[in-house]
Amino acid sequence: MEKEGDKQNLLIEICGKTRENSRSRDMLSGLEGQVTNLKESMGGVKEHLRDTLSWT
Repeated sequence: MEKEGDKQNLLIEICGKTRENSRSRDMLSGLEGQVTNLKESMGGVKEHLRDTLSWT
């Protein structure tokens, strides 16, 4: 038979893991947005470089 304290400790541990997972998802989402922005920016740089090199 489990003690009430054991159940509470388990709930606290699960809640802590859920918070960690949520923070990880938030960080991943933010990084994905930055990668997308970087890819778009690099596309613009490549296009500008191509235009500049073809002009010479």
